[in-house]
Amino acid sequence: ANREISAEQSCQQFDALRSAYLRSVEQGIEPLTRLALSLQPKQWQHLERHHAKSNNKFADEWMEGGVEARQERLFDRSLDRYETLYGNLSPTQRAALKARVQTSAFDPQRVQTERKRRQTDLLATLKQVQTQPGQAQDLLRQWHARVLNSPDPSYAAYSKALIRQRCEQYAALHNSTSAEQRAEAVK
Repeated sequence: ANREISAEQSCQQFDALRSAYLRSVEQGIEPLTRLALSLQPKQWQHLERHHAKSNNKFADEWMEGGVEARQERLFDRSLDRYETLYGNLSPTQRAALKARVQTSAFDPQRVQTERKRRQTDLLATLKQVQTQPGQAQDLLRQWHARVLNSPDPSYAAYSKALIRQRCEQYAALHNSTSAEQRAEAVK
């Protein structure tokens, strides 16, 4: 946190966090399997309602209001995350962040399509788990692999490019921080 970083180093940290996440997922497979095997019809209905509500909220937040409104929301979220880490950003840092957000490859329609694919995949996997309990853990691992690496090659490429863009954004912002901001990040 106290020295400058490259986009490559930022992506390496992202990969390290992803590896830690995967280890925690593996530890959760057994309890998730028990849960999946115990789901009742009312719980299926609740999950389907939750997906519908979540999709509507995402559409309201990211697909309504035009490009400028979406970029403003994206900027606000990014600013909030960076200021949580570094404290208040300077006007120059805010302007640089805003410029990067305006060139973001974020495409809410693509994301929403992938969200729905994942939700359909989850429901199908959970049903398969209940009919093939001996394969449940492997089925859940395979489902999770499809969450992290979309079987849609176009979306997988989009996701990879978006991650790279965010690594570049983070490195640029981090490298613009003051000693005080970096001390805040360390703290």
